Parts: sequence; structure tokens; C-alpha cells
Amino acid sequence: MYVEWYKKDIPGKGTGVFAKKIIKRDTLVWKLTELKRFSKEEYQNASENVKKDAYPEGDHYVQAVGEGESWNHSCLANTWWTADDQLSASRDILPDEELTYD
Repeated sequence: MYVEWYKKDIPGKGTGVFAKKIIKRDTLVWKLTELKRFSKEEYQNASENVKKDAYPEGDHYVQAVGEGESWNHSCLANTWWTADDQLSASRDILPDEELTYD
């Protein structure tokens, strides 16, 4: 993560990631830095958390790990993909606002 943030439980939703300070539009917020790879057999025997987060890529599955794993999806997200492996603020994000992606 490239901004100051904290995790917080959200009733009925699980955990979310929230901004500590204002994040200006176009600021780089997150960049993929680490992946775990699973064979199809490893994926089939993996925990439900892995199965929820991992996605197929070729003949294996991958899971992003690190500080971005608790982000929630939103159709009205406040970040957007500015490259295949990074998210930037799509608008100014206020302190204590949940960081979301689409």
C-alpha cells in the first residue's frame, strides 16, 4: 500500500480497508507485489479463504497476498485500475472512507 490506511470490521461484510488521511485523485494507492501460486490439486485442497481469493491463471491458481487482501468490491469504487497490477484513486478519498475497487 502506498497510502496510510487501517483495517476495520464492517458488520455483515467482513473486514475493510480505510483511509487514514485524505488521498488525492490519481494517487497510487496499491500495487501488486506478491502472489502465491497453487497447482490445481493444491487449490482443491486449500482453505475456503484461498478459494475465495484465488483466481485461475493458465494451468494454476494465483492469490494476491499482502496489504490488499481485505479490500472490498464496489460498483461505485473510489479506486480504479491504472495498470494490470495497480490501483489509483479515481477521486479524492476522505479520511475514514473505505477503499474499494471495481
